Amino acid sequence: NPIGEGDVSIVPLRLGLQNKIGIIVAGSQRADFPAETERLLLRIAANQATIALQEARAHDALDRLVAERTEKLARANESLHRSETYLADAQRLSHMGSWAFNVVTREIVHWSQEHLRIFGFDPKNGMPSFETLFQRIHPDDRANASEILERAIHDGTDYEQDFRIVLPDGTTKYMHATGHPVFNSSGDPVEFLGTVIDVTERKRVEEERQAHLWFLESMDRINRVIQGTNNLEQMMSDVLDAVLLIFNCDRSWLVYPC
Repeated sequence: NPIGEGDVSIVPLRLGLQNKIGIIVAGSQRADFPAETERLLLRIAANQATIALQEARAHDALDRLVAERTEKLARANESLHRSETYLADAQRLSHMGSWAFNVVTREIVHWSQEHLRIFGFDPKNGMPSFETLFQRIHPDDRANASEILERAIHDGTDYEQDFRIVLPDGTTKYMHATGHPVFNSSGDPVEFLGTVIDVTERKRVEEERQAHLWFLESMDRINRVIQGTNNLEQMMSDVLDAVLLIFNCDRSWLVYPC
């Protein structure tokens, strides 16, 4: 026991980051530690810590990459190739892809390797068409994504949007995309450059956090109802009313109170 005399209960939680592994250890002198709720909260904390570490590493890698490319731009092709390799590694690390397309022809002029992988395309098969890309967007998000892009092209402005994609195997991913126009000498947009980030894991963790928060708030609401009266009949009625509100339903039953 590192905090004094007596026994201590601990729970170790694994942190996985690329090829490195870390451990978070939480401890308490309570004999019943950790309760199920505490274990869930600790898992959420560990997941959030892992995501934060991943994002920090990705940002650091990108910052280093920008500095290195600026310094080595005038060097030989070998140095340039090395910088491009760093960019690909950084994109894989951050699950970020880059792209560019011609506004007039709608021809894709650049897709990074990570962008292809995110959208489920095999880099060996070459560049897919603009229409093929849009077919990967979730049917419910496709119209809105197209409208935002067309408005940005028409107005010559940056854009930012969130949408889902559906891979050929049925997997759904959540994307966050940004775009920036490139203008010719006449001030007309001729190309759009941008990035897309796979935020599926971040979305999943946030949904789990929200679901667990809802669970804790619901249990607290039920607990306050139970403590609100000593009359058993009134208590059961109040609990059922609380259930209606929690689950947003119109009927509930207490089948066998004991």
